Amino acid sequence: ARYLHRVPDNLPDEFACLAEPFTISVSDVLVHADLTPGESVLIIGAGQVAQLALVAARCGGASRIFLSGAETDASLRLPAAAALGADLVINSGRGDPVEAVLRATHGRGVDLAVEASGSPAGIAAGIKALRPGGRMAVLGATKQPSVPIPWDAALRKAVTLQFITHRHPLAEWEQCFTELRDQQGIKGLITIG
Repeated sequence: ARYLHRVPDNLPDEFACLAEPFTISVSDVLVHADLTPGESVLIIGAGQVAQLALVAARCGGASRIFLSGAETDASLRLPAAAALGADLVINSGRGDPVEAVLRATHGRGVDLAVEASGSPAGIAAGIKALRPGGRMAVLGATKQPSVPIPWDAALRKAVTLQFITHRHPLAEWEQCFTELRDQQGIKGLITIG
């Protein structure tokens, strides 16, 4: 019960349910990734966390926000991203998001990539779309023991990557919170299923 919070009666459930994912997005985009006003951002993924990361980036003063989603996102999530203020929405099923971002930034790349898809292809695209010295916040879990990444591209660009430090199944939720409380981790993930 220590980590549960009472929701005020006058706060609609539709807003209350966004508190936790929005906190993650704000923390990872504005605090840990240190978004500076005027920087460009690529968000990979179009789900709830990605959409909230878009809002956080806009509130944080990003100059240009690109969002890349899959073909399955075309009817609802990509238009929602445009409505939330993405400057360029990219359907990765119809075009290469890296090419689109590099074209839009005149070959420079973005300052910050936020990987919220959990897709190995999305992780690789985020690294490739970064400018030299760029940063990447990794929010999406792949649910795979390992994924290939373009390591040499990351090395050449001297990118900074941020990851979840540990994950636990739901049955071990207390251990996850204890590790965070005792500063044995930076970001924990509790998985279901």
